[in-house]
Amino acid sequence: MRRLGSRFCIVSPRVSCYNSTVVRWAFEPIFYFYEVYCVVLGGLEQVLERSLGGLGYRLADFEYISHNNTLRVFIEKSDEIERTEADGITLADCESASRQLQRVLEVERFDYGRLEVSSPGLDRKLKNAVDFARFTGHEARVRLRHPVNGRRNFTGVVRSVQGERVDFEFEGGRFAFDMTELERARLVPKL
Repeated sequence: MRRLGSRFCIVSPRVSCYNSTVVRWAFEPIFYFYEVYCVVLGGLEQVLERSLGGLGYRLADFEYISHNNTLRVFIEKSDEIERTEADGITLADCESASRQLQRVLEVERFDYGRLEVSSPGLDRKLKNAVDFARFTGHEARVRLRHPVNGRRNFTGVVRSVQGERVDFEFEGGRFAFDMTELERARLVPKL
């Protein structure tokens, strides 16, 4: 073990919270657990993408809720860009994806209590530049990490995407932001 100050230190892989002193137990296992947790979820994303791709679906998003051990998977059809709203994800699609994922997750030994499979919905998340490019011309709600002219929340229309830069038009004007500045974004549903 190497100390990096009064509170933080580098932990060897053999250290656990059961054989640590009070100070080491309070700080070190948290970082170790976080690293393991990220590796598990990163591997899970690859397993989900590979499994759904074989069925003709694409992984839109997923979330793991640890307090009730729920895995939520949001799917869309691989060729959904050309499809109309009536051709979206059906209950049969969710059922077949759920059955496949149950088998795959059991083989991969990923422990979960409940599996939920659904479409991303009308107010789907926009997570990367590809999502913004796909929904150019649609209305979205955007929250930035840092304020622009004193504001972080904007509702407007995605105008264009160039690389990792999104051009966004809202009621008070127009601005562009990088994907690194984005905290979260969702489509505004048209009913």
